[in-house]
Amino acid sequence: AGLVPCPATPIGPACRLCERIGCLARAEPPVTRPLGLDEMVTGLSAFDFQ
Repeated sequence: AGLVPCPATPIGPACRLCERIGCLARAEPPVTRPLGLDEMVTGLSAFDFQ
C-alpha cells in the first residue's frame, strides 16, 4: 500500500500574467483579459474574467 499519485496542478508564471480560469490561489486578475463582473454570480476565485 503506497501513496496514490494525483495529477499535477498547473501553475502560471504570476497572477497578473496567468490566464487559468477558476484558480483558487489567484491574488490578482490577469492584465490581458477584462474582468467578468456579474453581481449575481460567485466564481471559484476572487477574480473572474472573460
